Amino acid sequence: MDNLAPRILDLMAWLTGREGPEPASPPPLNRAAIETAYRPALRRWFELTAQGQDAEGEEVARVYQEILRLIDEVGEPRATTLRREWAREWWQETGLCPYCGERGPYHDPDRGGEPSDA
Repeated sequence: MDNLAPRILDLMAWLTGREGPEPASPPPLNRAAIETAYRPALRRWFELTAQGQDAEGEEVARVYQEILRLIDEVGEPRATTLRREWAREWWQETGLCPYCGERGPYHDPDRGGEPSDA
C-alpha cells in the first residue's frame, strides 16, 4: 500500500469506532439530499485512494473535510451503513479496493480489513 492508504485506514478505523446515539434526524427531504451528496463525495475519495501518491494533496484534504461534514449531517450509524454499501459497489464496478486503492480483493472492514471476494 502507498502512504495514502494508512491515512484512509486510520479514517475508516476512526469512523467505525464512533459511538453514541444518532443525531436527531433532519426532515426527510433534507436527509435524502444529504445522503445524495455523501455518495459522490465518497466515490471521489475512492478515486483519490486509487491515485495513491499521485492524488493532489489539497483535493484530498478538501474531500476529506467534506466527508467528515457529511458524516455529521447523515449521522451514525447510517453513514457507516451507506459507506460500506457504496464501497462494495465501487469495488464491484471498478475492481479497485476502495480502502487501499489497489486492483484485487476487497479489504472488508467487517473482517478487520482482511481480503474478501465480497
